[in-house]
Amino acid sequence: MTENQYEELKNEYIEHIIDTVNTNGGLFPHISIFADVIDPDETDPAIIHIPIPDEYMVDDDTKDKFVSKIMPKIFKEVKKEFIPHAVLWASEAWLRTIEKNEEVPEDYRSLPVKQEVIIITIGTKETEQVKLYGVKRKGKQINQHGDMVDIIELIPMDDMSQPSGFNGKFTNLFNKFEK
Repeated sequence: MTENQYEELKNEYIEHIIDTVNTNGGLFPHISIFADVIDPDETDPAIIHIPIPDEYMVDDDTKDKFVSKIMPKIFKEVKKEFIPHAVLWASEAWLRTIEKNEEVPEDYRSLPVKQEVIIITIGTKETEQVKLYGVKRKGKQINQHGDMVDIIELIPMDDMSQPSGFNGKFTNLFNKFEK
């Protein structure tokens, strides 16, 4: 995968996330992998999408189980057919923040929720990038499938796209992939 292919995939991926939120009134949590196919006859890069079942997003224990038990098995299978270049995670989330000079408490849940966001982490061997979009719910609408969905305005949070000390279960996924 060339740098240009990677940048094009990343930009298309982010646009797809935004379109999905706008069309469906929300976003299901998922992991995506940008990779090259090992087969030498295949020259186009691949995008592998892995939805995270709801039962693994219930609480810290179920998320830990997904990251520590399920993801390694998925990654092992993916490596049989693909050469990974980036691992991405996208989901709705509750953003909690502290001042730069403050220490993160042992129980992060004691921090007040600042706002609802769409979070996208993009990890490669060299970098970890974070894209945040504030979520502003503006009512309901019927989508093209006849479903009642939230009308959502996404507000880019460019000032927090590289937050210091950003950490979580679904960060640094590329490094977890490489283990």
